[in-house]
Amino acid sequence: SFDGTLRVGFALRRKHSGKKPWEQHGATTGPEDLDIDWLGGYWKLPKADAGSGSLRDAVVSAARISGTAPVKLAHLFEIYAALGDSVQQLFGSAEPSSEEIRKMYQGQCGLGSYLTARIGTAAMNRHPARTREMLADADQMASTLPECKEKAIVQSFIYRAYGVFEAKTKSDGQDPECWFRDSLVCHPTNSLTLHLQGVAAIQGQRL
Repeated sequence: SFDGTLRVGFALRRKHSGKKPWEQHGATTGPEDLDIDWLGGYWKLPKADAGSGSLRDAVVSAARISGTAPVKLAHLFEIYAALGDSVQQLFGSAEPSSEEIRKMYQGQCGLGSYLTARIGTAAMNRHPARTREMLADADQMASTLPECKEKAIVQSFIYRAYGVFEAKTKSDGQDPECWFRDSLVCHPTNSLTLHLQGVAAIQGQRL
């Protein structure tokens, strides 16, 4: 038996509104304005079967090497039903604000802080001011956590994001490597921070 990964494809389209395409340009699209067409699915297979003795080869799917397998129609319908309107909600809803995330995850400050920083980081190229604001909100949210591994990991992510932001925006007097060092103080084995610290050192001709 194989521990495959099930993938499904879909196409999103605006519901017919009677308007010409150019009349809809720039209009706000909400989840209720989107229809979804399910295109089918397939199993992405790993390199080896579950009894191969190699955990990695048995669980990491690699379609280019091992190929794919068809999915029973009944299973696909089950997946479509389980997903419901989640795809429309994902692509049609506005990005939540820091305050909305805070309220949504009142009992899970670590997760709320991470999501705030993650959404802020995603806006880095489009809205740098929003990124700076959301990173500050995430840092404040994380500061309310008790001293624990969760807090250290979340803060390591936030400080790394600050470093990337400062490197991209090149703010006066801001040293990205300071943020990377702070990230590693929180979580010394953060491999991406270590990589970025090395890149910064190479770019600064210190390596």
